[in-house]
Amino acid sequence: MLVATRITKVTVHARGALVTREAELGELADGALDLEVEGVTPLCEPGSLRAALPGSGREILAVHSALAVPALPARVGEPLERLRAAELALARLEAEHARLGSHAAELAGLELKPYLRAPNATLAERAAETLATAAAAEEVLAGVHARLSALEAELEQARHARDAERLAADQATSAERMGQGHPTRRIVVRTAGSGAAPRLELTYVVWPARWWPLYVLRVTSGDAPRGTLLHEALVAQLGGEDWSGVELMLATSDLVYDARLPELASLRLGRAQPPARRGYRPAEPGLERMFAGHDRGAPPDLLPGAHEKRALEQHTTEKPRPAPPPAPEAAPYDVDDMVELSAQATPPPRKSGGLLAGIGGLFGGGGGGGGGVGAPASMPPMPASAPAGGRMMKTMSMSVDRRGGDGDDEAPEPEADAPAALEPSDAWLEFDALVMAGAGDRRRGRLLRAPQPAGGDGGARSRIESLAPPVSVQDPLISRGLFDHRYSAAGAAQVPSDGAPHRVSVGVAEAPCRVRYLSVPREAPEVYREAAFQNPFDAPLLAGPVDVVLDGTLLASADIPRIDRGGELAVGLGVEERIRVARNPRVREDTAGLLGGQTVVTHTVSVELRSALARPVSVELLDRVPVTDHDDVSIELVRESQPGEKYEQTERARPLRGGRRWRIELGAAGSATLETEYRVSLPSKMEVVGGNRRE
Repeated sequence: MLVATRITKVTVHARGALVTREAELGELADGALDLEVEGVTPLCEPGSLRAALPGSGREILAVHSALAVPALPARVGEPLERLRAAELALARLEAEHARLGSHAAELAGLELKPYLRAPNATLAERAAETLATAAAAEEVLAGVHARLSALEAELEQARHARDAERLAADQATSAERMGQGHPTRRIVVRTAGSGAAPRLELTYVVWPARWWPLYVLRVTSGDAPRGTLLHEALVAQLGGEDWSGVELMLATSDLVYDARLPELASLRLGRAQPPARRGYRPAEPGLERMFAGHDRGAPPDLLPGAHEKRALEQHTTEKPRPAPPPAPEAAPYDVDDMVELSAQATPPPRKSGGLLAGIGGLFGGGGGGGGGVGAPASMPPMPASAPAGGRMMKTMSMSVDRRGGDGDDEAPEPEADAPAALEPSDAWLEFDALVMAGAGDRRRGRLLRAPQPAGGDGGARSRIESLAPPVSVQDPLISRGLFDHRYSAAGAAQVPSDGAPHRVSVGVAEAPCRVRYLSVPREAPEVYREAAFQNPFDAPLLAGPVDVVLDGTLLASADIPRIDRGGELAVGLGVEERIRVARNPRVREDTAGLLGGQTVVTHTVSVELRSALARPVSVELLDRVPVTDHDDVSIELVRESQPGEKYEQTERARPLRGGRRWRIELGAAGSATLETEYRVSLPSKMEVVGGNRRE
């Protein structure tokens, strides 16, 4: 039974997306029934397919999928065809323009030499022929220039047409660009039972998808400032299907996550135990005898080593190349490179047929002559490009049996150049990724690494991964914290499959806002505005850019860190020009103590504030008093015209010692003055670096 489905829900994770398709069913025949769904994107991950029949008593027995290739020839959509035609027309005009330009340059550089005429010609004949040739060349050159002028106008029109078609292709939907005859995935859901089924739900994963958060803060100034925070996101996908009018959710979690509890390895004290058996066995002796009949009847091109022989002959006929540098003396072996070395190497002889024979025989170590346990051979030299160092010790377990003792039980010492045992890496134990070499291969009868196929997504996943969005957004993987969250977009979302970021509204909320006025007159004689508000959403705000709009005008763009639920966010609104600040320090140096052994430096700092605002405001003044870790130096805060408080600047992640903060109330068009005094006492023989007058 063929059913029509449409995409209704999509959950975009930090990487990848979970797509949900739905189909309205109704009454179904009793017994086993196959529900067929066609037209699913070929980038659907087959192992992620899930099916459900909500509200039905029927049972789902199996879900199968297969790649369906139409009989029609593959053609791109009409927007891409028009774009291709426009690009070809432009390329033809550019080629003609280049050719005529070269021809005009040749004609312009033409040099006429009448003295090369036959000696019996008169001077008048030579001059007449030269002038006629020059006139003909000028006529041809004029025609070329006229065509070049016409071509420049045609090129301008062709470029405009190409740009228009490119814009139309970029704005077209995925279905319009896809065309016909392209492979799709066909899904079959086998059900059993009786009764009606309201609908069918299919879920699957597509990997080329990601998202980034961004925000817009709208602040309305006045006596009671208000703030509105817009939570938005940029979503990009190349899954091969347009998401039109879908319920969109954005998750910070990984799409595939292993939630199994890790197992603790046991620790055993006592006699060493033999290593656990690995999942491989040695190759049977006489492996090459299986191919004796094939070698007698096969043509020469199908015999082992024929391909290498042809490549060697072709190489010798080419121009000789310089010899490669000699290989290092102690170049290591990597088990992962055994597939390349096995064409030259065979397993070394061992009396007990053990580990090395098993690897050499089973995993492609033999050459053309015998792959048994006792096949004599020597290890090939390592290539010169192999790095000298310790990769061998990381991937191999080298062991030599040196049992001590007296009498006949003593084992003979191994030869100095005898290779040690090899331990295969875990990649060689992934049997699904191993294939048997063919009869025409020198490694025939042995297991080899299967070549890794190219990605079936046509590079869509890498394009999405390397996508650079137009604003300074941040990846959710960086700022998601220890806990993941899922955001639901507001309303139906539209995200075409074009690989471009599309803005999606996640939510909007009124944020209780207060405008703060801050000044650090010691560093800058200015008063800054800052909008502070609490996170109005029942979800954390990830790190990202925020556009600050003050009274309908874009004021600034800034970056905010991650803010948890209930956290406070502060966004700078720039300098408040209607409040002026001035800082005036005064320093007085005296002597004190017995016989003037102490120097006392008194600092008096006066800060004046003047407001031109029509309403009263509160300004936070930040300053600091020097601190010392020297036992002979003391610093004392003598007085403050207005009481202040200790300020450590921890909210800005820049801890400060000796900081002070004052809140100065300014009336409408009012002014205020803050005066502080602190005293530095130090021995007379000491002086602060740079002089005691620090202000």
